[in-house]
Amino acid sequence: MLTGVDTNGNGGGGDRPNFNPNGIFIPDPVTGDLRTFTSPLVGGQFIVPLGTNGLPLVNSLGNGNLGKNTFRAPGFYNSDLSVRKVFRMTGGENPHRLIFRADFVNAFNQDNYQRPVNSMTNPDFGRNLNNWGNRTITLSLKYSF
Repeated sequence: MLTGVDTNGNGGGGDRPNFNPNGIFIPDPVTGDLRTFTSPLVGGQFIVPLGTNGLPLVNSLGNGNLGKNTFRAPGFYNSDLSVRKVFRMTGGENPHRLIFRADFVNAFNQDNYQRPVNSMTNPDFGRNLNNWGNRTITLSLKYSF
C-alpha cells in the first residue's frame, strides 16, 4: 500500500502509511484473498493524515510503519498446451506431409489478476482492474512436400 503522495517530504512518492491492526479491512468477498479489498481512508487499516479533500497530505507523516510487500496479490497460474498431428501421404521420392497443430494459451482458462490498485489517492483504491484469464487457441495447417 502506498499513500500516493510524498508524505515523508523526501521529494519522491511511493511512501507507506502507518498500519492500524484494529482498522477495517475486508478481503475479496468471493475468493477471500487480496484480488480486491476494501479499507476506507478513515477507520481503515492504513493511517495517514488527510486533507480537507479527503486525500493524504504531503509532508505529513514521515516514514510509515507498514512493511514493504506486506500484502501480496493472488498467485498467477498458466497452463499452455500444444498438440500436433502429422499425416503422411505418398508422393514418390519426396513424401508429402500435412501437419495440423493446435496451440492453447491458458488452456484451462484460469483467471489471473494483477495486484489491486494500491495508491490511496486513486479513486479505484483496492479494486482490481486487470484480468488476463482469457484462453487463446491458434490452429495451423502446414503442407510439406
